[in-house]
Amino acid sequence: MYGLTQVEIAQRLGINRSAVCRMLSGAYAVRHSTIKRLAEAVGRTENEVAQWMYCKRAGQPLPE
Repeated sequence: MYGLTQVEIAQRLGINRSAVCRMLSGAYAVRHSTIKRLAEAVGRTENEVAQWMYCKRAGQPLPE
């Protein structure tokens, strides 16, 4: 996601890689508070991350 590995994102969020994998898989709904933390961790806006997550769940091309 945005040039970061799942391990790097997990380290920034203080969670394990498998939790990041589940979150980014698109198979699960993600709470707004989690999107906010993820946005801060990857240096993007909440809207950018929410759009990425929506596209992932919908099977659409992912934004850069």
